[in-house]
Amino acid sequence: WYSMDYVAQAGANAWGLYDMVGNASEWTRSSYRPYPYVEDDGRNGGELSEDKVARGGSFMSRPRDAGATIRRAYASWQTVYDVGFRVVIEGE
Repeated sequence: WYSMDYVAQAGANAWGLYDMVGNASEWTRSSYRPYPYVEDDGRNGGELSEDKVARGGSFMSRPRDAGATIRRAYASWQTVYDVGFRVVIEGE
């Protein structure tokens, strides 16, 4: 059950979208590697033995840890109750 009373309580972001951070962190396919980002360093190779990145904040995050730039490392097999995913279809 979800109450509509809590939707759009904060202002929209630069693209006019509401509530984009704070519901659930999101799994990515990237292996956790240090910055700076290097596209061809193998982080996007899909190796399941490496820790994967979960990005963003969830309903359990403190405000300082809820931004879209926040990332955490989890084992690819690990169940994390506040991490979800988005379906992505890459173009040709």
